Amino acid sequence: MLTVVGLAALSLAAALLVPPAHATPALRAAAPLSAVATERVGDPPPTQAPSPALTVGPVRNYHFGSVHLNAGYGAPTWLAYDSGVSAYYVAQNNSTVQVVPVPSFGTGPTIPVGSLPFGVTYDPTDGRVFVADSGSANLSVISDATNRTIASVSVGLQPFGVAFDPTSDRVYVADGGSDSVTVVDARTLQVVATIAVGAEPVGVAFDTASDEVFVANEGSANVSVISAASDALAATTAVPAGPYAVAVDNATGDVYISESQSGTVSVLNGTGTGTIATVSVGGTPQGITYDWRNQTVWVADGSTWVVVLNASSQQVVQDLLFDPLGAAYDGVDDLVCVTNAANSTFECLVPGSFYLLSSVAVLNFTETGLPSGTPWSVGIAAQYVVEPTLWSSSQASIVARVQGFSSESYRIEPVSGYAVTPSSGTANPIGGSANVSVAFVPDPGNYTITFTEQGLGFTPWATLLWGVDVSGIGYTSSSWPVVVSATNGTYSYTPHPASEFSLPTWIVSTAPGYVTPASGVVNVSGHDVTVLLRYVGVASGVAFVEAGLPAGSTWSATLGSLTGSTTSSFLNFSVAAGSYAYTIAPVGAFRPTPATGSVLVNGTGVVVAINFTGPATYLVAFNETGLATGTLWTVDLNGTVLEGVNATLDTREPNGSYAYNVPNVAAEGATPAAGTIGVSGADQWVAVRFSALPAPLEANFSYSVVLETCLPGGGVTNDVRLSASATGGVSPYAYAWTLPTGSAVGPDPNTTTTDGSNNTVSLLVSDAAGHTAAHTAVLPMLLPPCPPPAPGGGGPPTPFGVWPAVVVAIAIGGGALAVGLVLVRARERRPPPPTGEPGRPRLHT
Repeated sequence: MLTVVGLAALSLAAALLVPPAHATPALRAAAPLSAVATERVGDPPPTQAPSPALTVGPVRNYHFGSVHLNAGYGAPTWLAYDSGVSAYYVAQNNSTVQVVPVPSFGTGPTIPVGSLPFGVTYDPTDGRVFVADSGSANLSVISDATNRTIASVSVGLQPFGVAFDPTSDRVYVADGGSDSVTVVDARTLQVVATIAVGAEPVGVAFDTASDEVFVANEGSANVSVISAASDALAATTAVPAGPYAVAVDNATGDVYISESQSGTVSVLNGTGTGTIATVSVGGTPQGITYDWRNQTVWVADGSTWVVVLNASSQQVVQDLLFDPLGAAYDGVDDLVCVTNAANSTFECLVPGSFYLLSSVAVLNFTETGLPSGTPWSVGIAAQYVVEPTLWSSSQASIVARVQGFSSESYRIEPVSGYAVTPSSGTANPIGGSANVSVAFVPDPGNYTITFTEQGLGFTPWATLLWGVDVSGIGYTSSSWPVVVSATNGTYSYTPHPASEFSLPTWIVSTAPGYVTPASGVVNVSGHDVTVLLRYVGVASGVAFVEAGLPAGSTWSATLGSLTGSTTSSFLNFSVAAGSYAYTIAPVGAFRPTPATGSVLVNGTGVVVAINFTGPATYLVAFNETGLATGTLWTVDLNGTVLEGVNATLDTREPNGSYAYNVPNVAAEGATPAAGTIGVSGADQWVAVRFSALPAPLEANFSYSVVLETCLPGGGVTNDVRLSASATGGVSPYAYAWTLPTGSAVGPDPNTTTTDGSNNTVSLLVSDAAGHTAAHTAVLPMLLPPCPPPAPGGGGPPTPFGVWPAVVVAIAIGGGALAVGLVLVRARERRPPPPTGEPGRPRLHT
């Protein structure tokens, strides 16, 4: 007797058109990493956050906004929120990171990084974003001030998850292809430790409360706990199959693990050594993030749902209809944002409005007959869902949530040694729910045949089904194994034709491929059997690899009737066997070699090396001394900004003249700060020395009145001696004056001021470094008593030598005025009698 039950689950995976050398399981190739709650590392959540209202309705608008990403032929994977610039940084598998400002939305810069970026985390201390490039085994470092990649750090093979530890200022990278975690000093960008963990680690998160790092090991179904204080493995805890992403509740210390192969989320205690709960969410849970304001956990459940868990009750309280891969929480704007791979969008959702959508129905499956703790699964082909989703549990009941209230088809996954009734059926959740009873009966002669695949390149743009006919009965899947229940006997099988696994023509190309073995026979004799199907040619074809172009340049190729472009170093086409002509387009002044040609594809991959050559270029390098290790510095070379944390910044330029300037770094100034480089057939090096900047240049002056004179018609003039002073800057100083009587240079000029006139004095000080500082003040007039004008006026002015003398010293600087008066008693003399010459005053002596 043969019964086909099994299931198929949709997993929208990121298309790895050129897979890394160390291949990971097909399910995981698609999977993004979670945001591991790094969005507010520098600002820990409050100890007590408000509990969400768990009542249903009224329905509020949970969708805040949507942005279509510039992913090209790529797709978004993981993301992180940067509170310093109020923007999300979204990794895209076309070797770029897209900046999305929130809450304004729109698309910001697209930043070239390494190959196939996945994990993203934010360092608020230095304003940097770290990106794990899974295809190039490196960690890209982005400055959020300039949105440029400033450094690249080599790490282990296939780095996926990445998390920042603000306590020690370190970055932890999960190396999926090396079964390790690389620890990088965030300041110096040096690798300080490599820690062995479980098989194929993916997600990683840091817990500020326990000072521990939690790592989800997808290949070994466990979680590694690392002590951040010692960078040593502290514990290992088993969890259900497929642990993928990690999020931490920093208030309680609870750790949440999404398990993509089990449709569950495990909740571990703060030490990671015990399981508090296992929550069935269905589907293929991947990205996960913790909302500390509302005490909720958001799970990106792959093909259909964003699932919301109450962190207090560990229960599902909400389902939102999306196709998410990554998830991250923005604690500033109180938004949860996700990446949708199928349509390359970025969506933000509003927490705090907890209701079940009116289109969500609940199916309750209850089993009897299995020993306590035995895992079992249900596959549900829900309405509007392209592929069935998997719901698993080791408990007696499975609560599955589906979209709509129409009839839903289901299958019960076989369990070795048991027969199940019903093995499949239809449930109609009238009124929003339906109950299904499942009975397992021991059947010692009942075994399972499990068919697994290898070699398919899953893509988020389309569902790539694979399958097999077993003794005339067919079954298909998109990622999960095909499981067949069978008694002892011999069964023939035929994999479905590889032409069913073509990429849509609107992506880049089609790929008929083939599968091996093309057919076979399996014998069941007292035990379960597993059959591996290898698909060849789906991801093969023609790969063009370029060299010679400046980083980030867009280049394109035409192969037969297909055309593609990229900013990466390779461009891959998947095509059927045959002969194809190709053409490589020039890029500006750069010309490709070869520019045309033909290739023969016969079922294996073909690599064509393309070398771009342009005008002869030479190295232009700036080498700094004086800055602390790891300090970001920049050079503006003819409008092109070079920046980095290494001691040398360089580029290549053709012959010509290039102006440059080197901005200050904090309190450090560069020497030379500016200049011109002439490139003429040779490399050019410029030595830049940073040193502490002098105090800012300041200008001050004081003055003293040396003579006061009465005017015949009334009023007074003051003869003034000025004295300049300067501080800061670089001596010697030069002084330039603008006076009521004209201009002057030097530190101590003279001038005259007059009562009732504009007596403004301005001083401009220049230092040896070319800095200037100015000070301006109005000189106040001193008005001692003057004799009244004689009748008829006229006559020479009268000096005050015979009046009470006033010796004045005044200092003016920084806007302050200080006046000192010294009164000197003089002998009063009476004027002699008139001489008989009317109208002519006498001069007092």
